[in-house]
Order: sequence, then structure tokens, then C-alpha cells
Amino acid sequence: MVNIHPSLLPRHRGSAPIQHTILKGDTETGVCVMELSENKFDHGNILKTVHYPIPNPDTVTFDELCRTLAVLGAKALVETLADLPGHRARAVHQSATGQKPTLARKIAKDAGNISFERQSAGDVYRMYRAFGHQAGIHARLGHTDVR
Repeated sequence: MVNIHPSLLPRHRGSAPIQHTILKGDTETGVCVMELSENKFDHGNILKTVHYPIPNPDTVTFDELCRTLAVLGAKALVETLADLPGHRARAVHQSATGQKPTLARKIAKDAGNISFERQSAGDVYRMYRAFGHQAGIHARLGHTDVR
């Protein structure tokens, strides 16, 4: 079985790679067509990688990046399936990419809690663009919850 993952594996393994791409301020992302591993998610051999330099990394939203990566992923999947034996013969183990694996954890319901003491304006704006549509963002000012 094969899978499309919307990141340049092994970076941003996990359930929220697009959100973490924005949160980390990445300037490049992409899609990987990979074989599924029997024991772990997002650990299979990479059959095809498509790089995508983000043209507007300081303003891109989850919805914009999701749409772009969906189109890239669909094209990559079709190309991979057209020559699956050849792609399997050239498959790359994720440890051979030279990148350190990172985990893109699921966005928790409380992920939108803003701490003005610990987060910069840039951090808050990245949160808004990454998962404001999903979990919302909010701060506590005195005794008032501001959304």
C-alpha cells in the first residue's frame, strides 16, 4: 500500500504536518508518496518526493497550503502508480534523507491558548494561520477570555 504525506519526510511526521509547517515558519515543504509501514505511521520508504518552495511563507494559511499540496500529492501519486515497480526499486529509506525526523502532533483543543509572556506577535500570527480555522486562538486578559 502507498500513502501521500503532505511534508518532506521525515520532517513533520504525524497527523498535522501542514499546521506544523506554518508554525515552524518553514519556507519549503512538499509531498511524499510513501509505502505504508506495518508498525508505525509515516515511517515507510519514500517512493517519490515533490518539493514546494512556499512563495509567501509569512502569510500562507492552512487552507492555501492544503489546496496546493493536495494537487501536488495527487499528481505525484498518479506518476508513482504509473511506474510503481520502478519507484519501489528506487525507494529511499527515511533515514537516508539526511534530515532529522520531527513529529507533527495532532493539534489539541487548547493549542490556541496565547501566552503574551512566552510568544511573540509572529508566533501568534503563525498560530492563527496554522490552526485558527480549527482550534481557534484566544487569550486571557484579566478575567476575560478574548477570542
